[in-house]
Amino acid sequence: MKEYEREALLDRADRDSASVGVRIPQTVELDGKELALAEYVFEARAGDTDGDDIKEKKKLLRRRRNALLDEIRDEDMTYDEGEEIVERVAGIDRALNVLQGTGEGIEAEAQAKEKADAKRWQSFVKKVKGRDGDDSRL
Repeated sequence: MKEYEREALLDRADRDSASVGVRIPQTVELDGKELALAEYVFEARAGDTDGDDIKEKKKLLRRRRNALLDEIRDEDMTYDEGEEIVERVAGIDRALNVLQGTGEGIEAEAQAKEKADAKRWQSFVKKVKGRDGDDSRL
C-alpha cells in the first residue's frame, strides 16, 4: 500500500461520520477473548449490564480500536486489507457511540458529550488553521 493510501484510510477511520450506517460487529476479540458485541450492546442499552462492566468493555474496545489503527500505520498490507480494518474500526466506533451514555448517570453523560464537543471543535480549528496537531499553543 502506498503511503498516501495509508493516510487516506487513517483519515477515513478518524472521521466522525465513519460509523454512520455501520452495523455493530457480531463479535470482536478483546484481550484474546471473543465478545458477542452486538448482543452485549443490546443488553447494555436495555439496562441488563453493570455500569462498571460497561466502562471496562468501553476501555477494551478503545484499546482494540487503537490497535487496529496501529496495524494500518505500521503493518505491510494491501489497500483492501486496510479497508477491511477501517470497517472493523467503524463497527467498534458504532458500538462505542451506542454505549456512550449507558451505565452512567446523566451528569457523567453530559460531561462526556461536552468533552467530545470540545475535542471536535479543537480538531476543526486545527484543520482550518492548517496545523497538523504538533503545535501545542492551541
